[in-house]
Amino acid sequence: MLGKLIRYDLKSAMRSFGPLFLALLALSAVLGLFIRFNVSQDWLLTLVAVAYGVMSIVCWIIPIVILTMRFKRNLLGDEGYLSFSLPVSTLEHIVAKVISALIISVICAVAVIASFLIIGLLAASFDQLKQALQEISALFSRMTDQSFITQMLQVLAIMIFGSVEMITQLYAALAVGHLVKDHETLAAVGAFIGFSIILSTITNFLVLPSAVWVVCLFTVAVTAVYTCITWFILDRNLNLG
Repeated sequence: MLGKLIRYDLKSAMRSFGPLFLALLALSAVLGLFIRFNVSQDWLLTLVAVAYGVMSIVCWIIPIVILTMRFKRNLLGDEGYLSFSLPVSTLEHIVAKVISALIISVICAVAVIASFLIIGLLAASFDQLKQALQEISALFSRMTDQSFITQMLQVLAIMIFGSVEMITQLYAALAVGHLVKDHETLAAVGAFIGFSIILSTITNFLVLPSAVWVVCLFTVAVTAVYTCITWFILDRNLNLG
């Protein structure tokens, strides 16, 4: 059932995000061609470049906004009656939302990186492309080095665990805000800021080692706390009235 929840969330989300990603890739292609063929109209090149920059930012911000709205609507709003009538535990609902948000975040990152590559490929000359391919070939040859692979895996682990922590912090803040009916949004913002201050204070007090496994373990512990807060409110204190 967890897989079905994730597929449903992703399908619904991509209906909103899909056009944004396509628009970003289209703008990157136009910008790359404009640069490649030295478009004489500076104002037109500037307009496309600004549009591309705005779209890049939008592709990061809009998914966060939509994911936040979906969490509130599906679990904290009127749709909560239907969601919690399904044969799924509260924890499964939370995990499905977190996994869906993480996948969407990865897709956003891939779309932005792909747009950079499109601009580079279309704007570059043949000699520049040849040089870039040589550098990429050298990079792949380095990937056989055990230390390089280890470093990449460590960076990837920190990014994934950090993203999950941020997502669960956002959902916990929304759940806390739901308890304050008259000022729900303000309370959610306050809770998010409060969580950040508390976490910063704890990390400064503990003075954790910089070892990757310690960072990841601490992040997992913080994620578990946020998840427990969200679960407790949704399972024991949820008021959809």
